Amino acid sequence: MSKREKTPAEIEHEFDSAEVPSANIKAMRPFSELLEKKRMGRPPKDNPKVLVTSRYDADIIERFRAQGDGWQTRMNDALRTYLKEHPL
Repeated sequence: MSKREKTPAEIEHEFDSAEVPSANIKAMRPFSELLEKKRMGRPPKDNPKVLVTSRYDADIIERFRAQGDGWQTRMNDALRTYLKEHPL
């Protein structure tokens, strides 16, 4: 007579009820500790930028904007250059 194949439920029951040696139990850790914790977003910068609201003359803003994308970075660079050349 041929041996019948076990059903998935029977296989799962055998796995769940298997004996685990006590040495293995002592070495077990929660699954959450095995995974590397992923950080969301970008890593924090050492010197982050500060959000401020300032008012500038329209012609100044127009000149920087006319240079295209990155005008705020160029404006920041111009202020930094000025401060290097004219220490407070």
